[in-house]
Amino acid sequence: MIIGDWYLTLPSKLESLAPLSISYAAFLLAAFFLCRIFSARLRPLVLIIANCFFLYSFSFEHLKYALILSGIGYLLSLLIKRTHRKEILYLSILLYIGILSYLKLPALFQHDHLLPLGISFYTFKILSYLIDLFRNTTDGTYNPLYYFSYVLFFPCITAGPIHRFDGFYQVIRNTQTFDYKDAKNGGFRVILGIYEKIVFCDYIASVSEKAMSAELSGWNTLLGILLYSFAIYLDFDSYSNIALGSARLLGFRLEENFQTPYLAKSLKDFWRRWHISLSSFFRDYLYIPLGGNRKGKLIRYRNLLIVFAVSGIWHGFAWHYLLWGLLHGLLLIIEDVLFGKLLKKNSILLTLIGIPVTFTVVSFLWLPFRMENMAEVLAVLKRLSIAQNFSYEAIGMTLNEAYWLLAVTVIVILCDLLRYRRNLIEDYSRLYFPLRWIGYAVLVITFLIFGMYGGSFEASDFIYQFF
Repeated sequence: MIIGDWYLTLPSKLESLAPLSISYAAFLLAAFFLCRIFSARLRPLVLIIANCFFLYSFSFEHLKYALILSGIGYLLSLLIKRTHRKEILYLSILLYIGILSYLKLPALFQHDHLLPLGISFYTFKILSYLIDLFRNTTDGTYNPLYYFSYVLFFPCITAGPIHRFDGFYQVIRNTQTFDYKDAKNGGFRVILGIYEKIVFCDYIASVSEKAMSAELSGWNTLLGILLYSFAIYLDFDSYSNIALGSARLLGFRLEENFQTPYLAKSLKDFWRRWHISLSSFFRDYLYIPLGGNRKGKLIRYRNLLIVFAVSGIWHGFAWHYLLWGLLHGLLLIIEDVLFGKLLKKNSILLTLIGIPVTFTVVSFLWLPFRMENMAEVLAVLKRLSIAQNFSYEAIGMTLNEAYWLLAVTVIVILCDLLRYRRNLIEDYSRLYFPLRWIGYAVLVITFLIFGMYGGSFEASDFIYQFF
């Protein structure tokens, strides 16, 4: 090995700072202390070093791509700020879309380059910064420390949320005082995210996988379809909790990424609550510039289809992601045409009917998202039509595991019902001291029993880190 190439192989000797690892917890704690030890002037530099080390722990290639793409974005931002020419903005957008397409379509462009970690998320952050700069809706900054600490902010690098520059800038530029409540609630939210992923999400995902196997059909297949809805929601929500909790530990309050999406009474309502940062990105930077709903219904419906087609492709340059996006767009149009006026009414009956109907529709729409070709989707639907009673034994579960699955599902639903009206973390922080610590003890015990030792599965990677 060439002596100068040591930095290429060093990450393989280190443990990657995956959000579920002990090393990530230690890294986050170190970043927490360092961001408070140094002054406001030096904090951006400390955060940039932390961001780079986080990416470097996965591989030097991930760090290289992130620095190159964000560096190009910074140079383009200087050009846009000084010239304010729309041609530079358009070229910037085309450049980043082209790079994203090239890296996400290895078969089409005939290459085998690594797909950089979190590239879709930080690319959209760069684009939002450049567009806001051109629109004069953000002050922007000539200081590269603020820019790079924003783009490469490590809590959000893997799977979002896609936060905007202004709120981040207002925090990092000012002197930061220690806030015990922020630190406590941020740390608790990180713990809840890890708990949600390992204890709830991975167990539900493993049962869903077994229930949807080719040997089963009927009610077992239906169970697998419905459980996958819970699994993908818990997977993404758990990472969002870890990201938002990590950011809060560092002094940043980012916007929520979910608002009980499976309590939506319509598809339109669902997309106000699901992956909010991505939905708002497409609304502000694609839907509204295309004309939004200002030019009549036909143009509005066209814009909806474009947005959802792009949303599908963003998840991956494959037909099944495009189909998933287009189906959502088409059903939103049908919903608006048939039930648009009805859904504007605030009716308890409508809500009681709309919630299960919307959840069922969304659950079946996850099929093309999950499967890789139409043959697999049709095979699942065919097995669904074959009569077969539910059997936990056929799925490979014991009776106790079936009871635990029921308990987990009920807990998730109850928590979402409570979250619909309350901020549970804030409420929990106000509980009497002994009650809080009893709750902590229950979390630890159930984590050890059902998370670490309760099953034959291991904590899987987060689904959205591959988009």
